[in-house]
Amino acid sequence: ANWFAATLGLSTYANTAFLRAGGSAASLTLTRIGGATAIGTLVELRRVPLDLLAEQLRVHAVHFTLPAVCLFLANFFNSISLARCGITLTYVTKAAGPVATIVLCRLGLGELPAARALLAIPLVIVGVALSVWGNAEFEPLGFGAACASTAFQTLLGISGKNAIVRSGVSGQSAHWLMCAMVLTASAAHMGARTLTRGVGLLAAAVGRGV
Repeated sequence: ANWFAATLGLSTYANTAFLRAGGSAASLTLTRIGGATAIGTLVELRRVPLDLLAEQLRVHAVHFTLPAVCLFLANFFNSISLARCGITLTYVTKAAGPVATIVLCRLGLGELPAARALLAIPLVIVGVALSVWGNAEFEPLGFGAACASTAFQTLLGISGKNAIVRSGVSGQSAHWLMCAMVLTASAAHMGARTLTRGVGLLAAAVGRGV
């Protein structure tokens, strides 16, 4: 209930407001990840000192590399879908998460759900299909992004659970680790792009001067 209230009242409204104000899918994703990292850091610092927190990130990074990639891609494609299709179509499509779970588990990435759960899958597929069919907001790229977000969100759940078991950290710490890894990699990438662009501009200026 708390998750539903937070998602409906804060996350969904804030995401759409950010995109309508002109924010890109990439900037929305990094804003969400950055905020989660900042809040998670403050919470974790109540439990362990900063030096041990940095050591925890270094030690457990190998376990959470795949979940961190999935976290970024799930949020990134979700942002694309929200920008192109809107809230309704995006989250109706993502209701097909159980289908993605079964597919990934069939590929050997996790345990198959109980037989009773499998009986609900046809209902999920039919429900999503009826909601998407004829929807005025339907757009192929946005719908594809919603499907991709669903797949990566599912893979995040499976790989994240395995990483928690292997590393022995709590779920709260695991979420902070993944967010911190994504933010660090993104900052490094943006820094490299800025440096490359600066070097290119400097070289062009020198060339014109010569």
